[in-house]
Amino acid sequence: MVRNRGIKIAIILLISLAGCDSGPSKLVSEKEMSEIIFELKVLESKVDHFFLRTSDSTKVAYRYLQNKVFEKHGIDSTTYYESYDYYLQNKKKMLNILNAATKKLDEAEKEPEQKLEAVK
Repeated sequence: MVRNRGIKIAIILLISLAGCDSGPSKLVSEKEMSEIIFELKVLESKVDHFFLRTSDSTKVAYRYLQNKVFEKHGIDSTTYYESYDYYLQNKKKMLNILNAATKKLDEAEKEPEQKLEAVK
């Protein structure tokens, strides 16, 4: 009887531990993730304006420059994508990340307009 209770407790403990999602071993912080997403969106826009001959060339250029962004932040693509997947599972955190990146994109878009107004 005592043995069965111990087994039941062990099973419950294992099930509850299996349900815990601590995230990837190298989780990118929310702040850094929003910065990376911002930089990747700017990069994507720039690569679209390269006017490369083929879409394959565009993809190669984007991947190369994307890896430069990851290097700048001291991560690799695996760490980025694992963190991205983790945040997708945590919708509130991902929404905060995307809102921060969008805000930064909006600010960057207004900068040239503000510089032009200062010249007038």
